[in-house]
Amino acid sequence: MPSPFKFRIDLKRLILLLSIFIAIITFINTIYASYSVQREIIINNTLESNRVYAAKLAYSTEQFLLSSQQQLAYSAKTLQDKMDDDAVLTAETERLLMQNNNFNSVFVVRNDGTMLSFHPTSIPLKGVKIRSAGSIEAIELKKPIISDPYISAVNNYIIVQSYPIFSADKRYLGYVGGSFYLEKENILNSILGEHYHRDSSYLYVVDKHKRLIYHPNRVGEIITNNSVIDTVIKGNSGADRVVNSKGVDMLAGYAYIPISGWGVVAQKPVSITLAELNSQIKKVIINTVPLAILTLVFIWFCTYLISQPLGKLASAVEDLDSHFINDRIRSIRSWYFEADRIKQALLSGMNLVNQRINKLNLDSLTDPMTKLYNRRGLKVMITELQKNHKSFSIIAIDIDHFKRINDNFGHDMGDKVIQLVAKLMTDSFRGADVLCRSGGEEFLMLLPGTDLKAATVLAERLRANTELSEMPDNVHNITISLGLSFWSVDSEVTVEESLSLADKALYSAKNQGRNRVVVADNLTN
Repeated sequence: MPSPFKFRIDLKRLILLLSIFIAIITFINTIYASYSVQREIIINNTLESNRVYAAKLAYSTEQFLLSSQQQLAYSAKTLQDKMDDDAVLTAETERLLMQNNNFNSVFVVRNDGTMLSFHPTSIPLKGVKIRSAGSIEAIELKKPIISDPYISAVNNYIIVQSYPIFSADKRYLGYVGGSFYLEKENILNSILGEHYHRDSSYLYVVDKHKRLIYHPNRVGEIITNNSVIDTVIKGNSGADRVVNSKGVDMLAGYAYIPISGWGVVAQKPVSITLAELNSQIKKVIINTVPLAILTLVFIWFCTYLISQPLGKLASAVEDLDSHFINDRIRSIRSWYFEADRIKQALLSGMNLVNQRINKLNLDSLTDPMTKLYNRRGLKVMITELQKNHKSFSIIAIDIDHFKRINDNFGHDMGDKVIQLVAKLMTDSFRGADVLCRSGGEEFLMLLPGTDLKAATVLAERLRANTELSEMPDNVHNITISLGLSFWSVDSEVTVEESLSLADKALYSAKNQGRNRVVVADNLTN
């Protein structure tokens, strides 16, 4: 037996929960799909934007360095036969420094490392023998170079761009060079610094040793554990998402500068890139809440309309034993197809059940051969008459010499005779009269509202009709004996006693020769 406390969700809540669940899942999926698509677009656009910008700055830097190299080449040609002319050296270095402000300082160095001329003149390096890494590299290689960053003799963090000076007969005389102060203002810094924005995106440049030669605040650091830097110093350009050396998720575009071997990286934090999108998604969610609430209210209302008829039908089914169950089911408004089909099915089922119950009740109360009431049916009808306070006459009937018919003609013929007597009884009396087969060939009739005198007349007529009726298969005419009594609601005699009186009157009729009517009152005279 199932537990009475077992939880069962009703249809209204089930539909409501499913609808809300589907609505929420759909809303979340829509927001997530929209966010994912927009996020991917923004990330890809930012990567491409940074790649293009890094390529643009790499190209600009490349052109700047090539231009500076050409200027140095021109000066080297000018000085090839004037390395001993101090005035020419001074004028040429001053011209290089002042002409376009490319360099922070300009100088001429002899092949033994001695500084022949230096501008600005405020720094007293003329005549000093230079032993810096950049100077040594320029003298050793005897070709145009851009040095690695180093600390100069006057404690500046610099990069030197130099060009060799050869005599007319191809003898190496020294070099002319210009320096870029990495931690001070110059044209190179101005070119690269244009990308520094308020939105936390920025640009940096690394040399072939992974050292930062340009950065908003970390110049000189060597960077490790950065795949973008590893890629760009190998001569590659492109864009990628990378976690930098500080653990920040970045969207980086990068480009290679062939003349110097440097890498330019333009990048922006992912969190900053997506901040605006996240803000917009929050606004979308907040602005959608009122509509979502209205949607849920509408879903609840529709759920109520859909579940109401089914709920009422289910509630009605719980009271199947009610006398008004059919009227209750009919009154339910089933406004959509499925509910109406269920309603009609319930009504049809109830009618069918009632018909079968009525038939079973009738079968239990009637004799299958004659369709008259049996003893159980007789008791029910007596109870009904007593409840309604109705007096009635009682007629007890028995077929005369019935055993002889069974013996001579068989039980089938005996059944036909019983059925014939039952038909005569049905034809001779009213629908309100209670006709009963009380035994094998014995019958009993209750005549509500009929006094004993009228009942005697009816009994005599039935006796006469039976005697005159033709019997099947050459069976001689049969007769019946009848005993009568009367029960009154005002009498102190019980129904059982009245039935017994009718039975005694019947036996008296038999004893008097059969085929006659005897009234119980006559027995008491």
